[in-house]
Amino acid sequence: MQELIEKSIVNCCYKEKYQKIFLENKIVQSPWMALKLMFGLLYSFFVYFFLLQEPQDADIITYVENTTLAWLLVDLGQGKCCLEIDGCKIKSFSSSAALKSFKMNFTRNPTEGGSIQTFYFNGVKITDRTLIMEIIFFFHTSSAHTKSHLYSNGLTDYIIDNNVTQLFPSTKTSLPLHNALTKSTMSPVADEMTRITKPWIYRFVTRVYAVEISRESIIEESFNKSPFEVLPQENKDSNFPFVRYLDECKEDVRRALFIAELPAELLEPMFHHMIVHAVDHSSCYSKCWNLRFGAGEFLGALCPRGSVFRSLMFRWQMVKPSLHPIWANRIKTIRHNKFYNTVYKALKYTDEKYGYNFADTVTASVMY
Repeated sequence: MQELIEKSIVNCCYKEKYQKIFLENKIVQSPWMALKLMFGLLYSFFVYFFLLQEPQDADIITYVENTTLAWLLVDLGQGKCCLEIDGCKIKSFSSSAALKSFKMNFTRNPTEGGSIQTFYFNGVKITDRTLIMEIIFFFHTSSAHTKSHLYSNGLTDYIIDNNVTQLFPSTKTSLPLHNALTKSTMSPVADEMTRITKPWIYRFVTRVYAVEISRESIIEESFNKSPFEVLPQENKDSNFPFVRYLDECKEDVRRALFIAELPAELLEPMFHHMIVHAVDHSSCYSKCWNLRFGAGEFLGALCPRGSVFRSLMFRWQMVKPSLHPIWANRIKTIRHNKFYNTVYKALKYTDEKYGYNFADTVTASVMY
């Protein structure tokens, strides 16, 4: 059965029907991102010299349990857990290192944060916590999180083609943002063509905010279903609160679609496009903003200072969920719309139940 919404991060080329979306983004969002970049240089210098910390076991475990990586965790019982990834396509652009597989066994401890028992990277046992954090972060941002972007372009296309006016706020920015990430020479993920044809741009981005993960490998990995094709369909009984939280958020979206008389087939696309994407950004940045690790060369403690700084800049520019002050597209501000208003009220209740504060960061579309 053909899916209602095509899943791809590369179907984002400019078309006449997208003229307004691209124009709005160029006028409003692009200058904001440039301003954010300039402020980020000062902020990242401050973090580097005064607030930078070495990753500890508790930092890594907390990160894994409170991002979409939690979907991939296996509870082994008696406080023991495992995160195992195989068949990954992620590659480093300059060091030729590849992230093919890793396996982390750890124990959970509610008071002390837990401890990592063993970690294998491409079959080799490692103990360097800086390298472990770097592997976890770039698998998450380049693979696991990228899956939350897959519906956005096709969903935008569906809303416009079918004139679903109630969901027009969900068409903002996503297409031009993905176009910039996968096709622009200024993208924070490098590619071979930019290095050859625009060497001065390549030198700038790879010295300021671009990471070492190759653009081509991220695109290839976005189509890699393993290990996500074996995810459990129901997570209400999960031992990981973040997983149960996301499952209840999905039910919130399901009810809102029914109340607003929108197609039930939009559940998965809208859930990932709005909730998973925004929540993952918020939680990810809060768990790693001042941790020391490189920009994707996978050198661990040996990574140069410039690599650590670029990693901080990437986290500031691309992970931190900072929004344009007057063009944020948060669902809490779309009060006249039955669908978004229903979702927001339900999310506030779910937040309170789990002790989170994500509802106010959720946007109607992929805005960062």
